[in-house]
Amino acid sequence: MLLAAAAQRDIFGQLIAPSQSQCVDYLARAPLILSVPMVLVGLAYLAFGWKLHKLFVVANATAAGAIAGGVLGAMTAGESNGVILFGAAAGGVVCGILAWPLMRGAVSITGALAGAVTGFGAWAYATRLLGYDHLAPHAWAGALVGLVGLALLAYANFRLAVMLFTAVQGSIMAAGGTMSLLMLHEQLNDVIRHTARNNAHLLAAVFVLPALVGFAIQHVTASRKIKKKLRASGAS
Repeated sequence: MLLAAAAQRDIFGQLIAPSQSQCVDYLARAPLILSVPMVLVGLAYLAFGWKLHKLFVVANATAAGAIAGGVLGAMTAGESNGVILFGAAAGGVVCGILAWPLMRGAVSITGALAGAVTGFGAWAYATRLLGYDHLAPHAWAGALVGLVGLALLAYANFRLAVMLFTAVQGSIMAAGGTMSLLMLHEQLNDVIRHTARNNAHLLAAVFVLPALVGFAIQHVTASRKIKKKLRASGAS
């Protein structure tokens, strides 16, 4: 989300990853009414990603369908608010309904998007860290690897794919929302902006660490549940 919102294109049409300062600027402009739900929902994704994965997948599909429907409505009817709202509502309902019976496919698509964002960010971070700035415009290659990898993982290991995409999405939402709220304080705003300019690892740490913690929590919780079921079946 952050990378998609702040990404730019150069004169050749190649995607260029935003700098840390640009990402921080984007977070600083996020309204309070958006930041608070992002934190709460993101924490839910991190802690209960596998347990409530069907709810989260349907929610993702509904949101994606609403956005697509709204865009199509705007393209066909210009700035007519009624048509845009109808398109958004119709798209959200249709995609939300379809996501339930097509759960594995929906997880594959959602995982592919999370993998694309992760691969894009990882490529951009690695090229800048290693000094290969001339490779930064090719971050789409990292996005493609992540997209294909997580899309296929949903069919090879469904539970692992769910845990990965919910951990990534939850981390982006929770960490991004938290930074946005912290930057409402003037002194913290200055500290975060200064750190973004002088520490190349800021966003990597901010987004990767919560994702690892969320994945670990989900894995431990799911493993305990499986062990309990095995013990119950063995006792019976």
